[in-house]
Amino acid sequence: MGCSCVWRAADSDLEFWFSSRGRVDWVEARDPILRYVLPGLLSGGSRFSGARLAPSRRNAELKLCVLSDSHDHIARLEAAVGQAKDQGAEAVLHGGDVVAPSTLSCLEKQGLPVHVIHGNNAGDLFTLGRLAARPGSCLQYHGMDADIHLGGRRIFLVHYPHYARAMAATGDWDLVCCGHSHAAAQEWVPNLRGAETLLLNPGTVGGVGQAPATYLLGDTESLVFELYTLDRKSARFFRS
Repeated sequence: MGCSCVWRAADSDLEFWFSSRGRVDWVEARDPILRYVLPGLLSGGSRFSGARLAPSRRNAELKLCVLSDSHDHIARLEAAVGQAKDQGAEAVLHGGDVVAPSTLSCLEKQGLPVHVIHGNNAGDLFTLGRLAARPGSCLQYHGMDADIHLGGRRIFLVHYPHYARAMAATGDWDLVCCGHSHAAAQEWVPNLRGAETLLLNPGTVGGVGQAPATYLLGDTESLVFELYTLDRKSARFFRS
């Protein structure tokens, strides 16, 4: 859609896609009644006049780049998101431990919405909130955890694996993502609804300590995610 940021109205089925100048370019509605009513609103004299109704994405594939624990490693973070975008990623989930908020500025040029939470290495949360609040910013700072709706899926994002496992076990989310351990993992967790919830840990995109630099790329339709690992010699990520 050529937009730089997406914002979902709380407790609703509306998403607003903003241009880099902060103007609403697209409005997405999942509810069929809202999709019927919105064309009149968008053609009227409201503040959303001139915006376009986005095609329904409930059953559409949306590619996600899932990463965590960048720990100020700007070059690796930028390389991971850039490569993920080249492979069709439409949004980024960051599972915390950004540390310095300014390190996320390298992602602005990618033009993808970046959903970020903080971890135990919180850094300057006031500045992180200010960066996310800037007009046209791609950053969406959710605090210590996030309930996100993307590509017709309900996604929970939290830093700690034990917390993530507990949330996956409720069955209230289609996908739960975490970080903290610096060890990439994928697991289907049995839940209270008699089904299973996918639990993802992308490892550390910063390659902290002796851990490899990794991220996950997949889609919301199939919930199939592939691990990408940094080759330190070429400074590029390759599918593991």
